[in-house]
Amino acid sequence: MNKAEHIIFDHSVTKADSWIREFMAETGIDDFIRAKRLFCAILKTLRDRLPVNHARQLASQLPLVMAEVYMQGYRVTECPIQTENLDEFLDHMKKYINFAQGYGGEKSVKAVYTVLCRKIKGPEIKNIDNIMPVELSGRNYGTPTRAL
Repeated sequence: MNKAEHIIFDHSVTKADSWIREFMAETGIDDFIRAKRLFCAILKTLRDRLPVNHARQLASQLPLVMAEVYMQGYRVTECPIQTENLDEFLDHMKKYINFAQGYGGEKSVKAVYTVLCRKIKGPEIKNIDNIMPVELSGRNYGTPTRAL
């Protein structure tokens, strides 16, 4: 890896860490590794609900290292997955995380959504808001979508 690639990679890691730390502040989770795993599990669950073009657009705005994790295991032919409500959304999330750690649930999903609302530009936030279960979307609990 040349010096320029190191700089890009280091910047991406720093940026991803800051997103995870914001998530930790929103949830009160104090274990960085668990927070990172949960954040990524929620991102993958959101990804699975998005149409392919929207999932790719979101990936393009994530920090590089986060985008790599986000795209791992992505099966274009199986998406978007339809879930009707919060319980189905959380049930699908179990595919990516062990809830026995005690950090899953509505609060964590809302926290990821809040971080994404702060970080993502363009219509992608509206796309995410539209596929979120209504119990978790900005339509229900007041997080503004900037991309209207």
